Amino acid sequence: MEITFNSRKMGKEVTFWSNVDHSDKSMGYVWVDTNGNSGTLGVQCFDRNGNAETVSVESFESSCKSIYRKMVAEYFDY
Repeated sequence: MEITFNSRKMGKEVTFWSNVDHSDKSMGYVWVDTNGNSGTLGVQCFDRNGNAETVSVESFESSCKSIYRKMVAEYFDY
């Protein structure tokens, strides 16, 4: 699964992807790329407690939006 946000605040595209739809598992990890490199060149997403972000097929888009909002806040140090 993949979703891309065109971030005007950051001045670049931010792409999230997950392996949740490529496995027989119900949950998958989330990676993000802000440099235009997809696949294994991205960075795995972690929550504030240092745990890897995981999503289901159903929660992928809403989870990525939430992670994106946190990234923008940290990027601008709000």
